[in-house]
Amino acid sequence: MSGELDNRSSTQLRSRGEEIECECRQFEAAWFAWRGGEPPEIDVYLRNVGNDSDPDRDLLCKLVGIDMESRWRNAGARNPSVESTLAAKKTGRLPWRPRLADYAAQYPSLGSPDEWSAALLCQEYYVGRLNGRLLPRYLAGVYNLREVRGMQ
Repeated sequence: MSGELDNRSSTQLRSRGEEIECECRQFEAAWFAWRGGEPPEIDVYLRNVGNDSDPDRDLLCKLVGIDMESRWRNAGARNPSVESTLAAKKTGRLPWRPRLADYAAQYPSLGSPDEWSAALLCQEYYVGRLNGRLLPRYLAGVYNLREVRGMQ
């Protein structure tokens, strides 16, 4: 009997992982196809897996990474001003060059900076570096980077 439960659990976990991967691929495809107007929204893809009141944290973290990189890549073409960034924050929207703190304000289930994974912190650093922004002082001043420094 326990073997049957183990098989069911592993199948459920695998299908859950497959659902998450499928949503991430669809979100990436939506960003790739995006040509203007409102950008793809994380919330749409969160609703497809799990329930709205308790979004899947693994999925949320992956979607945040995709969204952050996509927004930064597209920000160059949009040339966002300081005013547009402030306006985005006032309306509850994400700016074109978001930081993890922007996502945490919009998605409380990400938790506080102490709860963010090293993978998310590295993604923020990577995206900033990719776009010609050096973020070590910013990151070191805001986050505890002991884990991240150990990964370099």
